[in-house]
Amino acid sequence: MHRFNSASKLTLILLTTAALSTLTLLLNLGSTGAGAQQPNSNRGSDPDEQCRAKQDGSPCSLKNDARLCRVGRCRDNACISEPAPVGRACPDIDGSPCTIPGCTAAGTCDQKSRVRPDGTSCSDGSTACNNASQTCNAGRCVPAPGTDPSQLAPISVNDVEVLASIPRVAQLTAFNDCCGSCEQQDLEALVPIPQGTPRRLELDGQKPLRRKFCGTVAKYGVNDESADPRDIMINILPSPLGPYRDFLNGFVNTEQTRLKGNQLKQFGPSATQFNLQDCLSAARDTKNKVIHAEVTPDEHFYGADGRFLPIENNPFNCGSLPFSNINCRRCVSSWDCKSELEPSDETAGREICVYGVYAYDHGNEHRASTHSELCRVLDTDHDHPEMHPFDAIWWRHPDHQGWMFGVFQDDSNRYSFPHCGSTQNGNEWSQAPRDLTFRFPFKFPVRSAPQHACLQHVRTRSLVSNSENIVGPMNVTTSAFVSATEALNLTLSGQRVLDVTKEIGSELETHVRVEGRIVGDDVVGQIILRVAIGCDARSGVRCGRFAKPSEAFDALKSGNKLVKYDKDDPGAGYYYSQLTFDCACPSR
Repeated sequence: MHRFNSASKLTLILLTTAALSTLTLLLNLGSTGAGAQQPNSNRGSDPDEQCRAKQDGSPCSLKNDARLCRVGRCRDNACISEPAPVGRACPDIDGSPCTIPGCTAAGTCDQKSRVRPDGTSCSDGSTACNNASQTCNAGRCVPAPGTDPSQLAPISVNDVEVLASIPRVAQLTAFNDCCGSCEQQDLEALVPIPQGTPRRLELDGQKPLRRKFCGTVAKYGVNDESADPRDIMINILPSPLGPYRDFLNGFVNTEQTRLKGNQLKQFGPSATQFNLQDCLSAARDTKNKVIHAEVTPDEHFYGADGRFLPIENNPFNCGSLPFSNINCRRCVSSWDCKSELEPSDETAGREICVYGVYAYDHGNEHRASTHSELCRVLDTDHDHPEMHPFDAIWWRHPDHQGWMFGVFQDDSNRYSFPHCGSTQNGNEWSQAPRDLTFRFPFKFPVRSAPQHACLQHVRTRSLVSNSENIVGPMNVTTSAFVSATEALNLTLSGQRVLDVTKEIGSELETHVRVEGRIVGDDVVGQIILRVAIGCDARSGVRCGRFAKPSEAFDALKSGNKLVKYDKDDPGAGYYYSQLTFDCACPSR
């Protein structure tokens, strides 16, 4: 039998104590299941000093847990990290004066633990309206009453839609010679496609549809045909969005990329060995191609807008001496005519869209029937793609949230009858009326008071005097074609969220309907606006319920106090307005 001496006994005691300590540590490390007591990593240097002999739940100081909604509580003589009482205040970091942060049962800080009562005054510094008061609404600080246009989501010009009541062209080509007062011109309606040259018919085999084209203004000018008509001309670089680059596919020659040098020899009028694939390849590589957008407005529009669509027909209107006003001199006939749409030293060209006939201008050297390969250029001064005539144009209002837009009935009488005294020349390319429906999209937060949209005639400056000017419309016939009830307000879930206000005296010029729905916290919808201009019984459309333009104009004149009516030129007309979201709609 082995006997232990005193030294052996001491060694055994020390080994046994170490083993027990190791076993205790392993048990603690392994106890990580549900309900297991965690090691107190948050207790002080001497936890027994904080929690010794204290009742469970007593507060203690956490050393290693700085979370905002955690507190120390004594549990089994240890200081444990636990969630703070529900609702306890915590720092406000979401920037909203209408929410009150508080601690949750999980020990986190909820920025929207509580919201202040609706109607509580607040200010988040976002309102664009002068002296506009704000109140809490569902935890958000919004203007009330009134509106705050700065809260509208930005909408691209590409998102506005326009459709004509008669969307197809009436004929494939239109020929004119201005009754001998201008050069001959032959236009051909086309269908843009993603590859190759455009088609002459739609996929359904029918005549081409009118189309929307969007891009950036590269150049603005006026073309004098030596007599009425005088044309507005806009060169537009295509937007990278949507199908707009397709409008330029298959063309080397455009208004700003005229053929020259080797390309002129290869693809121009004197080319002896024209190769279509080489031409299409050159077309793909040609930069800065533009669509040439053109329309001839009624002469009453001349001089009315000196900012965006300046055009003048008489230099004597510009002062006591002929050509004394340089703006008028340039805007009789020149690419130097200055518009705020085009780029300048200070600003880039505006994003705009036009809607109308997508066409090829064959000029006066040949007819469309003799020009089979459109990539080949038979007349370098013409032979390029156009939107001609454009029926509508729109761009973002430069000073407010909203839109500037115009509807023009082409008044050249080149592509419609009467023409050179003939009432039955068969030319119906741009026959009246121009009856269009716009869809202006919107998106804004639900608020305690309705948003305001204001529809009024364009506020601009006179080209002649540079004085403030309001452009009243010409030959508006909308109410002759529309009998349905308008919807100028939008109410959702029992709350009115949008009001559209028309300028006093213009109530019958347009037909407006508002549609929308609530998506999340936002109101999303469209302001649908229909306007018709011009009237000609010979078009087959008649004049609404009237047989003659004179009858229609007499009936409409009493209700449309701000519209000019010209019985001698019933097929002409324009409507030039702005639709803006504002704090309040101004009176005329």
